[in-house]
Amino acid sequence: MNNNPITFITGTSRGIGRKLAEHYINKNHTVIGCSRNNTDFQHENYTHFQADLRNEKEILTIFKHIKKTYGRLDNLINNAGVGVSSPAVLTSTSVFEDVMAINTTGTFICVREAAKIMMKHNYGRIVNFTSGGVIFNLDGALPYTVSKAAIEMLTKSFASELAPYKITVNAVAPGVTATEMLSTYMSNEKYDELMSRNYMIKEESTADDLANAIDFFLQETSNRVTAQILYLCGPK
Repeated sequence: MNNNPITFITGTSRGIGRKLAEHYINKNHTVIGCSRNNTDFQHENYTHFQADLRNEKEILTIFKHIKKTYGRLDNLINNAGVGVSSPAVLTSTSVFEDVMAINTTGTFICVREAAKIMMKHNYGRIVNFTSGGVIFNLDGALPYTVSKAAIEMLTKSFASELAPYKITVNAVAPGVTATEMLSTYMSNEKYDELMSRNYMIKEESTADDLANAIDFFLQETSNRVTAQILYLCGPK
């Protein structure tokens, strides 16, 4: 019988997700990860699925594996997400829907399916990813900020419904973080303006910052901490 915490993390092929997978393996978790692309990361306590969060059937396959293999799920970390740079009036419907499908609908499906497993054991920890961009109202990032704002409401709604089952649902909101996604939609000028105008602590968020916050939410002793949005960006 596997007595390690069973933790599912989305978006683990690279970046923050990859570092979170390594972090929790080092803390003796059994980690299940997924991403649209395959990964070269291998560990005896890590299982990877190549899956697209826009495809509900692929997500359900992962949860069927978790239920069949482990019989439980202790933690869900919804890290996967995409961002685009586009003025609101020039954003196509297809781009808007694509971002919403990955960031919001994909998160919704994962939380819903995780909850079904967790409810049977009256225990669970769920952490979603929102963004400091929600409170900063970033220009040129409407699909991204709308999708992340929706995740904040999703977090609070699930937290309320799952509280009787001793399942907590919280969210972390990273500030500017050095990732490939950041470099694709934020110019150096916009980066400098964002940091100078909106941040008290003018440093980028790191994977260690995120892991520290998530560790707190995942603790068994954090059993009364739910429906919280933790902004790691030092907003003014």
